Amino acid sequence: ITTLEPTQVTTFSGAVSEDIFGSIGLTKAGRGELRLTAAATYSGTTTLNTDGGTLTLAGNGTALNSPSLVVGQNATLQLDNSGTPLNDRLNDVATMTLSGGRLLVKGNNGGSAVENVGTLAVGANLSSVVELDLNGATENRVTFNALPAPAATTTLHLVGTNGDLTRTGPGNRLSF
Repeated sequence: ITTLEPTQVTTFSGAVSEDIFGSIGLTKAGRGELRLTAAATYSGTTTLNTDGGTLTLAGNGTALNSPSLVVGQNATLQLDNSGTPLNDRLNDVATMTLSGGRLLVKGNNGGSAVENVGTLAVGANLSSVVELDLNGATENRVTFNALPAPAATTTLHLVGTNGDLTRTGPGNRLSF
């Protein structure tokens, strides 16, 4: 799915699924934003190409059946709980690869959001970001099951917005 213009926001409120021919994935291309607001049931890889666009899971948007997520350079995977707080938008054992991309998790004002993901892999020779935006939430928590040692030429920025980033307690909570 391609969203070309940086200011273009395309919202898809129907299910993204596969047919009888087997596993399919979702590839997001273009510099605009694609917002999925319903459960996606495809079982292939979720890929955000390296052209700087955003894939947002908001409302009831999930990608629970996707076993792997690849966020390319300058692209953003956004889990937006600002309107509808929804725990577990992603597969709990999925591998997420940030290859110069960004994971942004937005909290819900007055509520909490919890996301568990499998392995976080970071692409070599690139700078990637994991950002938790508290957005008035009492808790905005992301837990990765594993973080393999990245290459020496890799940078991973861990960012807390609108609240400190911590390992324990309320607020923006990130753990590996």
